Amino acid sequence: MNVGERNFKFGDTFVLILNPIEFLNRVKRAASQREIEIHHKLVEYVDREKYNGPMGPFRKFKEFFYQNEFRILVSPPESQCPYILNIGDISDITEQGDLSYKNVHSTVF
Repeated sequence: MNVGERNFKFGDTFVLILNPIEFLNRVKRAASQREIEIHHKLVEYVDREKYNGPMGPFRKFKEFFYQNEFRILVSPPESQCPYILNIGDISDITEQGDLSYKNVHSTVF
């Protein structure tokens, strides 16, 4: 897995999801228990000069391609914004660390 260096500008720590299928299952389960609708997919990156259409939550301009995003959209009741969806402890399926190039690459590989 290659982590683009521009991603290191987002903060000083990271959480690496080691089991993304289980992570998504926990999100789905928590949303279902609260009767909250969710949508998820990879972000589509489009050319600003060529694309003509809606953007929406799952589309960004191609200059952000390095972010390589997967997004989860939570649709809570309107009266509850912002909304926190508690999916429980995920320490068994994640790795945490400080955000340095060396630490990220030694964790990922």
